[in-house]
Amino acid sequence: MRSTGRRPFFAVLIGVVLAGGAETAVAQQPASGADAPRSGLLISTDSGYDTAESRSGDARAARRDSPGRLHAEWFRLASTRRSVVRFWTGLTAGVPDSDRTHAEAFAFAASTVLSRRTHFDFDARVNAAPVDLFSALGSAGPSATPVTTTSSSFTEGRMITYDARAVLSRALGARTSMNIELSHTGSSTERRGVRNERIGGLVRRRIGPFSTIRAGYAFDVAVAASSGAQAIDRRHDVDLGVDYARPLSFSRHTQIGFGTGTSVLTNATGRRLRLALSSSLARDWSRAWSARLEYNRPIEYLAGFAQPFLSDAVTVGANGRLGRRTTLTLASGFSRGAVGFGATRPQFSSRSTSGRLTVPMGRAWAVEFEAHDARYQLGAAVPLPSFIPERFVRRGARIGFVWSSPWTGR
Repeated sequence: MRSTGRRPFFAVLIGVVLAGGAETAVAQQPASGADAPRSGLLISTDSGYDTAESRSGDARAARRDSPGRLHAEWFRLASTRRSVVRFWTGLTAGVPDSDRTHAEAFAFAASTVLSRRTHFDFDARVNAAPVDLFSALGSAGPSATPVTTTSSSFTEGRMITYDARAVLSRALGARTSMNIELSHTGSSTERRGVRNERIGGLVRRRIGPFSTIRAGYAFDVAVAASSGAQAIDRRHDVDLGVDYARPLSFSRHTQIGFGTGTSVLTNATGRRLRLALSSSLARDWSRAWSARLEYNRPIEYLAGFAQPFLSDAVTVGANGRLGRRTTLTLASGFSRGAVGFGATRPQFSSRSTSGRLTVPMGRAWAVEFEAHDARYQLGAAVPLPSFIPERFVRRGARIGFVWSSPWTGR
């Protein structure tokens, strides 16, 4: 049986290619004023140094290094008084070129105002690249660009991922808003695939300067296929909770926040309940520097695994300026959790750290320096596809030249 992820992938790919490809990070409210298209180009080179270890120990000293990779990204942004559209495409090629160090991606995002109180957002992305477990494990968030610049050279580990979602938002009053969301995501490798479809709605009402109550429901279906066998998970997310965020009384520049929710998963083994918690601590150290600490409990599906990754994840980040124009961004994360709802103790752990320094070289040019270190360990109880090692370490560095267009007009 063919992977369930391939047919939806081609449907999304055709739509994205016709649109031109793009990046998903688009402001929900379109910019006003005259048309202001923007273009940008990033060309960089990087080196990756990976170490993998299998359960048998045969690959204990296996190094999968890629001393030279070339990465390129291009985007274009167009806006009118009511709409914003962003196109994005990226490519990473190994030297010498091979599937193990090659990745490409297309993405498209759009936002438009339908009326004074209603706006609509849509985004889609397609990514073909070697497997990257770190975002699924929770220690690293999704990449800001949908193509990895540090492709892991997992043998036979090339994966196709896709993501399409639409959100309709409406203000019901001065304090109340409503969102309706529809999404279709998935990933696939050879003879393995998973697809995830979700529909839901959420109503928020502000009850004070620092508090918002919310009530929502979402129905989620995940279908995992492997060598002809299928596993179906149905999830009911009941979101009844309070979002609370306020500055601390002893520090106006420090803000705390938290939220709650629940998920009910139904599959062939029965019904499980998972409490969804999130909290954050943000601090503005000065006009130039800020930091943020977050905790959450993500649920992620990935091709090759019949059950979801359930994580408890902590991430921390800081960014600011060095001098008048140079910027520094730091990010780190740690997670631990299990695969499937039946586990009684943690089955994996993961951590990642990265830093990026951007030095402007004029109005349109900049140089970026980036370094990263990430690793994970999966326990013996986790059923692994043959191409995923039990332990994995990734280190790398990148230097890139960025050009962005300041011109406006059609």
